[in-house]
Amino acid sequence: MLVTQLENQDPLNPTSSQDLLSQVSDIGQLESTDQLQSTMTTLSQQSSIGAAASLIGKTVNGQDSSGNALSGSVTSVQVAGGTVSLQLSGGSTLALSNVTSITSGS
Repeated sequence: MLVTQLENQDPLNPTSSQDLLSQVSDIGQLESTDQLQSTMTTLSQQSSIGAAASLIGKTVNGQDSSGNALSGSVTSVQVAGGTVSLQLSGGSTLALSNVTSITSGS
């Protein structure tokens, strides 16, 4: 964007150096914000994985994506497409966000 602007500026009315510095600063802030958002997303997912891992061996109740009730002992944790899911003893999978109750293992 900055290069295009420099290529197309009017030589009789050039952009001031202060305007250019301001634009470079704005671009830097946008890049920093993007990196921060990416870092926060990663930290959030890692936190969810840790929470899900702490449920291994416990019995959970919840609903699948169709609203059907699921219940079972958590045997493992899966991450696919940014979604953290629990693998239950019966072979079904329950998204961590759909867990409605947790009890100690049987």
